[in-house]
Amino acid sequence: MNKLKSSLIALILTWSVLPVGAQYGWFTQNSGTSNWLNAIHFVDSTTGWAAGDYYTIRKTTNGGQSWFSQSFGQGGDWSDIFFLNKNLGWLAGKQGQLYKTTDGGSNWNIKYLSGQAWSSVHFSDSLHGWAVGYNGWIVATTNGGANWNSQTSNVNDYLNEVFFIDNNRGWIAGNSATLLYTTNGGNNWFKSSDPDLYCDLNAVHFSSQIRALRLGIAPFSVRLVAAAAGQISGPMAMRGIFSLFSF
Repeated sequence: MNKLKSSLIALILTWSVLPVGAQYGWFTQNSGTSNWLNAIHFVDSTTGWAAGDYYTIRKTTNGGQSWFSQSFGQGGDWSDIFFLNKNLGWLAGKQGQLYKTTDGGSNWNIKYLSGQAWSSVHFSDSLHGWAVGYNGWIVATTNGGANWNSQTSNVNDYLNEVFFIDNNRGWIAGNSATLLYTTNGGNNWFKSSDPDLYCDLNAVHFSSQIRALRLGIAPFSVRLVAAAAGQISGPMAMRGIFSLFSF
């Protein structure tokens, strides 16, 4: 299942704990394309990218006031885009491609091609990265994408997003209430247990070791949770910056 999508990109939202009745809101920005957009990533308040179907890539350097194309290829779809900084970034494709850029998206080089449809790619630094997708599939690299190795998820569900807080601690959200965690870089993955989980999970994000946001659908829900090594406890307030879509 794809992430929350829209051809109109909502400005990245700085989300803080607000008192009851405080004013906040959303506004839309014109991405410059009518193609379906599947992912968005900002490295700071001005520089960000969005990626979607028909190999669409859009970039902004002014906080989304204007967007320009960095698209390449034809006939395929991007499912995720991730950048460590303004230069180093990654693309995950529904046709099994993982691409890398070292110049802010001006040029992309393929680093991995498989028969799996990737849904998410994430790097904790310039060397350590993971990609997840169809049928519980996980691959990882420890040398910046030069080589990729399979990891065992022990599930067959579609995995929607992977997120690591450092080179060892990471989480994966997937369909059928799948929430996986690792404390050793993915050498071992464990399924987190939570009786309140019953829907497909589209996203997971940690702002620290014990603070997380997860997004689920069926029906759509947003839940703030406290977690230690992936073990879910209860709701809590948190502060973070998240890339969100209107839909």
